[in-house]
Amino acid sequence: MTKFRIRLKLQVWLRCAVCALALTLLGLSMPGGYPSAHAGFFDSVKGIFQLPGQVDNLQEQYESTKQKLDQTTDQLESVARDSKEALQQFKDSEERYKESQQKLMQENERLALQNESLQQSIKQLQQSEQERANKYRRTIIMIGTAAALVLLYFVLGRVLRVVLRSR
Repeated sequence: MTKFRIRLKLQVWLRCAVCALALTLLGLSMPGGYPSAHAGFFDSVKGIFQLPGQVDNLQEQYESTKQKLDQTTDQLESVARDSKEALQQFKDSEERYKESQQKLMQENERLALQNESLQQSIKQLQQSEQERANKYRRTIIMIGTAAALVLLYFVLGRVLRVVLRSR
């Protein structure tokens, strides 16, 4: 027990003892015994002697309430700690998410540039393929024309020979 509670109990007992002594002396000094009109007086004295027990009950209730308050305070502190930890974890995950988002945005930009470069390369390859196909077609046409001209020369030569001989 704390010093305060011990002192409080001692004061209550001392007051009760002084009151009991005063009432006893008052009762002895009355001539003719105890009159019936003072029957409530003894109930009051009895109530005074029961005060230390009531004080003890009040102190027990106070201690019980104080323990409940301490438990509730501990629970609130625990919940506050848990909330702070959860908030910190949320902030950490939010920061990681932002970093991941930035990395993904940078990678997306890099891939967009790479995609554009690849598209330009594909376009250049398609153009060169088209030019090669055009060149091939011109070459085939030129060879075909040359062959046709040579054939036409021989055919005309024969036809002219035949026409000149027949005349």
